[in-house]
Amino acid sequence: MTISCVVGFGSFFLYLGYGYFDPLHALIAAIMLPLFLISLRAPVNELSRRQPNLINDRTWMLAQWGQLMFVILGFALAIGGLTISFVGITHIFVPTDLAYMNTTHATLEHVNDKLLPLIAHDRAGFGGALFSNALAILAIALWGLNQGECWLWWTLLGGGLPGFVAVFSVHLMIGYSSFWHLLPAYFAFVIYVMGLILLYPYLVKNNHFSSGT
Repeated sequence: MTISCVVGFGSFFLYLGYGYFDPLHALIAAIMLPLFLISLRAPVNELSRRQPNLINDRTWMLAQWGQLMFVILGFALAIGGLTISFVGITHIFVPTDLAYMNTTHATLEHVNDKLLPLIAHDRAGFGGALFSNALAILAIALWGLNQGECWLWWTLLGGGLPGFVAVFSVHLMIGYSSFWHLLPAYFAFVIYVMGLILLYPYLVKNNHFSSGT
C-alpha cells in the first residue's frame, strides 16, 4: 500500500506536463502528505498466525480463479491509468471525446487558451489516481488473500462499486455512451464482479475457518 500512496502523491507532478498548477490540489496534497509519512512510523503488521488451508477443495479452486480476476483487473487498471495520464499530458482528448463534443483542439483553444490545460489537469490526475488504485488492487490480489478474511471481500466491494457506479452514471447522464469508449470500463466491471463472486465462498461464506473450527 505504501507504493500505491507514493505513486498517488507522485502523480501530482504530472502538472509539469500540462502546465497548470492547481493551488487547491497542492494544498490538499501538502496536508495529506505528513499524515502519510506519520503512518509509516507505525509498527509493521505481524504475520498471520492462522493455519493455512491445506485442502485444495472446490472453494479453494474457485478462489484461485477469483484471485486471477483481480490480478487481471489490477494490470488492466494500471495500463488504463498510465494511458489516461499520458493522453492527459499530451493529446488531452481521444477521438471519441472530440466527436462527442463536435469540436476540435483548435476551437477549444480559441475559446480560452487556459481551457485545455485545465481539462488536461483533471484527466492526468484521474489517470494517476487510477494507477495508484491499480497497485493497491494488485498488492491485495497477489499477497493479501487469506481464507476467512471477510473484511477484505467487503473492502473490495465497497471500494470498487462506487467507482463503477460513478463511471457509468456520469456517462449515462451526459449522454456520452459510445460503446468503444466505455468498452474498457465494461471489461473491468465484468472482471470485478466475477472476482467478487468467485472469492465470496473463500473469504466470506467459509469465515468460520478463521476461528480454527
